[in-house]
Amino acid sequence: MEPYNLIKESIELYDRIYRSIISKLQDEKKVSNLESSLRARSREMPSLIQEIGLIGALSYCFSKGSEYEEIIKIIEGESNKDKIKEYAKKTDAGYSIYLYILLNAINHTKLLQVEINKPYEAIKQLSINLNKTRIIERMIFPYLLQIKRLCEASLRSGEEV
Repeated sequence: MEPYNLIKESIELYDRIYRSIISKLQDEKKVSNLESSLRARSREMPSLIQEIGLIGALSYCFSKGSEYEEIIKIIEGESNKDKIKEYAKKTDAGYSIYLYILLNAINHTKLLQVEINKPYEAIKQLSINLNKTRIIERMIFPYLLQIKRLCEASLRSGEEV
């Protein structure tokens, strides 16, 4: 897939996340843990992928993001939007959202198709297809950098009030 298409896909994905979750938190005076966590994940994950690989980074997000199933239901419009404020207090929601971003990025490369709602199965699938995984790692970098830029531009840092 062309780098431009991946960047376009990342913008569309971020827009879905923003509209379903982030925009609901913008009127709060205090910066949510979710906002600051997602902003931090968007900054650290590209270099973490370079250091330990995509499988390691996915496993890390999976281990930290205990609210994953509920978060993807909110993003995909299948859950009660009132739960957003509850998850906004939790740092692990940022890990869950970034895990969702990574799994979508993998699918957008068209090299492998993983099930977004089954992170463990996706990790296993990547470990079986190491050659494709290495290619995917390089292909998703522009995608993740675009997500990082969007997070830095639209999410408040922990210092802002």
